[in-house]
Amino acid sequence: ETRQRLLDAHKTMSNLAQYINEVKQAKEEKKRTDEIMSKLIGWDNRLDTGTICVEDQIRVFGVKGEQHHLYAFQNMLLITKPMKDCPALFRRHLFYADITLADISAEPFLFE
Repeated sequence: ETRQRLLDAHKTMSNLAQYINEVKQAKEEKKRTDEIMSKLIGWDNRLDTGTICVEDQIRVFGVKGEQHHLYAFQNMLLITKPMKDCPALFRRHLFYADITLADISAEPFLFE
């Protein structure tokens, strides 16, 4: 009986620790999402992006040295252009339901 009570207490404490970690992670994701949104110029904040999943930079082909930032949120992909005088200029958003990727060559990671 004592062993079972210890096992139950251990399970309860493990579940509580997992819950605390999930809440902390959600709070950090929300903070990062808010931070990104506050830096965008020209963005309509009424759209629900969800929380940030991945962010990265890409080079735009055909434009010498121009970099764009990609932010993959739960609900959409945001594309921004870094500016010298301001943090980032909103360029475009794409809902995942509207995106289709098609492999157009033997090159890895080259899509149309």
